[in-house]
Amino acid sequence: MQESAALMNILKKIYKACFFTLFITNVAAQNVDVALPADTGLKARIDNATGKLFIHQINVSGNRRTKDYIILREIQFKAGDSIDIHTINEAFQLARQQVYNTTLFNEVKIELAMISAHDIDVNVAVKER
Repeated sequence: MQESAALMNILKKIYKACFFTLFITNVAAQNVDVALPADTGLKARIDNATGKLFIHQINVSGNRRTKDYIILREIQFKAGDSIDIHTINEAFQLARQQVYNTTLFNEVKIELAMISAHDIDVNVAVKER
């Protein structure tokens, strides 16, 4: 019984390592900037029952004239929401496109930062026209 539990733990760790490798590769291939701390390893919290990451906060930077709420209202997710790990790349692409479509910015970057085993921060960096 203990051997099967140990084997399940090893399999879970392998699965998580493979997931993060694929996640980072997939996000980088689609021009979404991802900032993960070097010591993240296998510590990123994924709600095992639902497969979701939780958004702790959304930070906006680079805007001087445009108010934060103008940018935040264009993003489909908010602080406190959870994002399915299988659709996070599409969610970031959509958020980037929606902010860019306001025509207020020359450049929009969405970055993910792991802050704990369960929570992520979303950093939105813009360059105004």
